[in-house]
Amino acid sequence: MKKINSIQNETIKRIKSLQKRKFREKHAEIILEGYRLIKDAWENGLKIKKVLFLSSIDGNKNSLVEILLESGTEAIETDLAVFDHISETVASQGLLAVAEMPSKETDEIMDGLPEFIIFLDCLQDPGNLGTIIRTADAAGAGLVALSSGSVDAYNGKVIRSAAGSIFHMPVIQKVTGKKFIEDLKSRGYRTLAADINGAKPFGEMSYGKKICLVIGNEGSGIRSEILDICHESVKIPIIGRAESLNAGVAAGILMYDIATRKNC
Repeated sequence: MKKINSIQNETIKRIKSLQKRKFREKHAEIILEGYRLIKDAWENGLKIKKVLFLSSIDGNKNSLVEILLESGTEAIETDLAVFDHISETVASQGLLAVAEMPSKETDEIMDGLPEFIIFLDCLQDPGNLGTIIRTADAAGAGLVALSSGSVDAYNGKVIRSAAGSIFHMPVIQKVTGKKFIEDLKSRGYRTLAADINGAKPFGEMSYGKKICLVIGNEGSGIRSEILDICHESVKIPIIGRAESLNAGVAAGILMYDIATRKNC
C-alpha cells in the first residue's frame, strides 16, 4: 500500500485521463466510484487494478479495500485534494477504483443473440443510457447495442446510472445501425422503432418471440435510414400536454410492455 498526495503524480494523471473516452479505449480501463459499484464489479468478476481511498472512510469501505488488496489490487491512500481532483461526483464516498473495461466481442455476441434486444440509435445523454441499461436488465433483455455516434457506455455517469447492471448486461458499441438491423431481420427478428408518429400505440402491438426495440436520439429521434427499414413503428400516446417523453422513460415503458406480452 502506498500514499499519493500530489495531483502531478503520474498515476493520478493516468487515472484522471480515464474521464475521457479516448483514454478509456486506449488503456481498456474505466473508473468506478463508490462502495456499491466497486463491490458489484468485483463480485461480477471484473478485474480491479487499483483502489484509491481516503483514510477517513468507514469500516465497510475499509474492509473492501482490504479484500481487494489481498486479491492483488494495488491500494493507494490519497488526501482530499487529490481525491477531489480525480472524482467525478459531487458528494464522494472517498473510494474510487480503476477496473479493466468489460470485454464484449461483437462477433461472439452475434453468434448467440438473445431473443430480446435493445438498439440505441445515436443516443447522447449518459443518464438516459444508464437508465436504459438498468431497465433492460430488469426487464429481461439480453443485449444493448449502440450505434456509432452514441454516448460511451463506460462514461462515469452511465456507469453510475446503470447501478451495477453494466457489469452483467452485454453491451456492444459503435455498431453500424443499418447493417445491424438488416442482419437481425435476416435472422427472424421483428424490428420495432419507437417513434412519436408511430402507426400503433404500444398497447395494440403484437410482438412475437424474437424482437429488437429501436430507440432514437433524444432530440431528432431515429434516423430515417434506420426507421425506413424497421418492420413497424410504435408510439406511446401522450395523454396530457407534454410534447414528448424522456428517452429513458419511453424505453422503459416499451421494454416492460414487450417483456410482459412477448410471444403474444
